[in-house]
Amino acid sequence: MDNGNDRRTFMKMVLGASLASALKGSTPGVAQPATRDGPPGGNTLLEPFDYSGVRLLDGPLKKQYQAARDYYYQVPNDDILNGFRQRVGLSAPGRGLGGWCQRDAGEVLGQWLSGMSRMYKATGDTAILEKATYLMHEWAKAAAKDGEYFSSRRNLGLEHSHYIFDKTVCGLVDMCLYGGQKDALPILETMVDRAAAIFDRTRTPRALTVLTRCRAATSGIRSRRTSTGLISSQETPSIGPLETSGGTQLTGTSSTRVPIRISMVSTPTVTSTH
Repeated sequence: MDNGNDRRTFMKMVLGASLASALKGSTPGVAQPATRDGPPGGNTLLEPFDYSGVRLLDGPLKKQYQAARDYYYQVPNDDILNGFRQRVGLSAPGRGLGGWCQRDAGEVLGQWLSGMSRMYKATGDTAILEKATYLMHEWAKAAAKDGEYFSSRRNLGLEHSHYIFDKTVCGLVDMCLYGGQKDALPILETMVDRAAAIFDRTRTPRALTVLTRCRAATSGIRSRRTSTGLISSQETPSIGPLETSGGTQLTGTSSTRVPIRISMVSTPTVTSTH
């Protein structure tokens, strides 16, 4: 992706796709002009409410929504931002979230921004929008210091952070579209430029990648077939104590044969009728 024109093309594409339904302006049940999706004069039978055409009344769904909203609203902002700020040497009050966010909240922040902005669009909840806006700006301050707009707990390198990029793009677009936060666009532009400069563009089918990893993980395994599967053993280095599902402790040492059971899974076949 070249900078400049290609970035603008990308921005128009993601924003245009998101705005299409909002700007459509068609009325359900009223005849519409011909489109590539239907015949001339056809009726629009189904279209999205775009988070503004429905209100939840008292009942189980509203109770569930309110519980989810309150849970995320009450997560302290400083805790969410702690990892981002620590990474670049900013003052970092609060404490890390742990788990998937042990390093920082990069893998979930985009989804939280998206969810909170849609909550605002659907309910007019200004408090949840203010939280999302604050998180967006404070995260962007940290990211601008080291260019790490899509950090990952997996430590695979920024060039392999496509998942985080995808979710964060969605969050920023929704902040603009549903939250009315135009400040999200320059942040999005900067992030797209950064991705264009460093992302790995290798096109490897996922199935092939998984197969390669499986082969690497099982290389050197000697196996014998049984009626229930494969009972295999492998020469392993010292691996320390292991605990089986039954609670038995196994201690591996050099040249120890560790039993491994590999279930036999039949490969489905696909028959074409054409």
